[in-house]
Amino acid sequence: MSFADIKAAIMENKIKAVKDLIKAHPTIVNIENDARETPLYMASYLGHLDIVELLVESGARIDHKDTRGGWTALTLASSQGHNHIVEYLIIEGANLNERNNAGDTALIVACASNDGHNYLKIIGLLLDEGVDISIKDNEGHDAMYYAERRGDPFVIQLLATVEDMIANRFTLEIVPINKSRIPATAEDIINMEDVNIEDFLAETNQNKIIKHNNLFYTLNTKEIRKHYLREKHNINFIYYPCKRVIPPPAFGVGKNDVHVDKPLFSASYIVGVLSDFVLLDEVQAMVESRNQYFEIITSGSDVEDIPATASAQMLTSHANAFSANHCQPGKEAKIFKLKMINIVEDAVEASIVKSLSKALEEEKEEKEEKEEEEKGKGKKTRRKGKKGKKSKKGKKGKKSKKAKKTR
Repeated sequence: MSFADIKAAIMENKIKAVKDLIKAHPTIVNIENDARETPLYMASYLGHLDIVELLVESGARIDHKDTRGGWTALTLASSQGHNHIVEYLIIEGANLNERNNAGDTALIVACASNDGHNYLKIIGLLLDEGVDISIKDNEGHDAMYYAERRGDPFVIQLLATVEDMIANRFTLEIVPINKSRIPATAEDIINMEDVNIEDFLAETNQNKIIKHNNLFYTLNTKEIRKHYLREKHNINFIYYPCKRVIPPPAFGVGKNDVHVDKPLFSASYIVGVLSDFVLLDEVQAMVESRNQYFEIITSGSDVEDIPATASAQMLTSHANAFSANHCQPGKEAKIFKLKMINIVEDAVEASIVKSLSKALEEEKEEKEEKEEEEKGKGKKTRRKGKKGKKSKKGKKGKKSKKAKKTR
């Protein structure tokens, strides 16, 4: 039994010969040459998926590194654009953030190699699984650096979306829009004129383009922050959805009558042709985002109907707190959905965007579940402190119905 024997079978993609060698010599799956290269290393490099699966199922060490370059099977497969092998190794638990001797991760390798979009599927797979995009190679460069160096707008969008998710407390859903549907100009409602989109976005990252139906509008988020979102006066522009309608003359609406954890922002301040509301969390995420294209969805299952709205002033000692009609009949409203647009050129890019959006939503749900669990623990601790003893009659907490995704 020698490394040369199994190497020859792998080079010729002869899976039966590899099976026979493993059956006769089970330890051959992890045999090494002088550079500590293994059979899995070779099969991953050459793109022989069936052999990769056989080796892993037979006990091959997935995260083993060679001494020549410090490569693992995953980083090697990523470097060669073998997306099916990358997908399989991820499922089998390969370390997404393992670095080679140059400090490269599988993601950095894929972004640096993405000629002709041949590595898009690999990049999408890694991002979906929560790869660390902040890791830098030995030269101090991260995946975004290589995407920008290649002038790769779609990959830049993907990475920026994940950066937003990490940096912001709220994550916007993302939706793919074909590049052919993006016009050259957008409407500036304030100045009543059409504006060149490319020039407008180049002025500052705070300039955004908002799509509504098939029309596109300009938005300067600096003005939004300055006039509506500053703490000293934003209470005049924040609303809350009412839990129920309160017939007059009951003007004394309290915190228990509204969803205080769901502040709203008027959609008219984003696109002047719209009424009703969007979630304040979504507006803040848009303002903080590096992305510059967004869409307001005003119909379909994404839109929420609410019985009425109440001004944020009602929760303060403001003189007019109870002078306006809050949660009154005839004040029905809608909460529109604000989404982030990723511009795509083909079906492959569109599928990657949809998959990443789903992954980010799952990540957000996991965070929310964890926060709720922490809140629950905090309440239990406080109750225990007051009582001094745990109640023997206390029921055990229910397990979460959703199994958390391993990252």
